[in-house]
Amino acid sequence: PDFSGKSSLIKELERRLTAANCPVELVFEPGGTQYANHLRHLMLDAEFRNSVGIEEAPCAEAELFAMLSARADLVHRRVLPALAEGKIVISDRGSPSTDVYQCHGEPLRAIFRRYKPLAVPITPLYVFLTIDYDTYAERSAQRDAEKGLDEIEKRYVGRPRFEALAASYRQAALREQNAVHIDAVGKTVEQIADEVMPYVTSEARELQ
Repeated sequence: PDFSGKSSLIKELERRLTAANCPVELVFEPGGTQYANHLRHLMLDAEFRNSVGIEEAPCAEAELFAMLSARADLVHRRVLPALAEGKIVISDRGSPSTDVYQCHGEPLRAIFRRYKPLAVPITPLYVFLTIDYDTYAERSAQRDAEKGLDEIEKRYVGRPRFEALAASYRQAALREQNAVHIDAVGKTVEQIADEVMPYVTSEARELQ
């Protein structure tokens, strides 16, 4: 979920892989290309939408397709070429986040399952980080004070919504072919990276 330490973990993994002379490509979702970045702002930033004359947020169905569209552009323009060059690609978020945040009900999840392979025609390793509510609430409040929450982050303020979010991520992990769950509660980023690195190393061997 949000504020689980993904960005910090990514930086630590990049540091370790670079030190081991492994070429790394970092990407983030939604975004990472001009097209995907534009969709990100349309979905997550009300001020940006208003600046281009759009007053309403997208409906649930449109938001799902926008996420898939942004991901497809990122994967086909940047991820697949980087993999072809022998790089290890690390992404901040991926398909499971769309499964959790945009697939409210089976009809939307059925659409997601149908078009997911088109956007992501590979089987990535997904790393799921588990945190407790107190940590989530503290980091959420800090982000809100510093620069505000985006429109999706605002949907999950409060313990009941966090618990529902965490449960959704547990279910999303079960639907992935290649996933690992890491308990990040009370651990430093170095300790979390220690647990994740064997899986990343295994993926790197497959890439080579």
